Amino acid sequence: LANLSDQLPKITGAIGQFTLDPPRLSTNRVRVGDTVNLSVTFRSVGSLNRFVAPPPPAAGAWQVFDAVATGAAAVSVGTNSFPTGYTAGFIYTMIPLTNDAAATPAIAFSYFDSERRTYVDLSIPSVPITVVPGKTPVNSQVLMAAPAAATDEKKLSLSPLAALPGRSASGLAPL
Repeated sequence: LANLSDQLPKITGAIGQFTLDPPRLSTNRVRVGDTVNLSVTFRSVGSLNRFVAPPPPAAGAWQVFDAVATGAAAVSVGTNSFPTGYTAGFIYTMIPLTNDAAATPAIAFSYFDSERRTYVDLSIPSVPITVVPGKTPVNSQVLMAAPAAATDEKKLSLSPLAALPGRSASGLAPL
């Protein structure tokens, strides 16, 4: 598995056969510092109730938040009332940090195809977008350094045990 992790992007443990609909942006024109939503839909012949969204990438020109599930659903095609497929949708919220961003970052994802008995790359491709300067300048270096600064906090720990015992009570009734 060590060799596979070098060759394939982000194996999340998904097993089955999946397809990915083309990703959709909430808008194709955004200002620096404003949010844009990227919607993705995965499809499968098997249930997607426990399907986990691919983790967001660490992209220098973008701040990408964890995906929010829009729900899993069964899909029937034709007159048959039995489900013939399932879908799972996710929305990634992204913020462009520079004017140089010409496309959203690709989101790496791969799964194990149980019929072909091999791992398959099903990464979410980048989507072209126009980023225009914001009304106020955004210093992307400060925004990218903020998560790193938050991890430098002192680690919390319990205080040491008391040297002397505290008050004692003879019963549970208030004093």
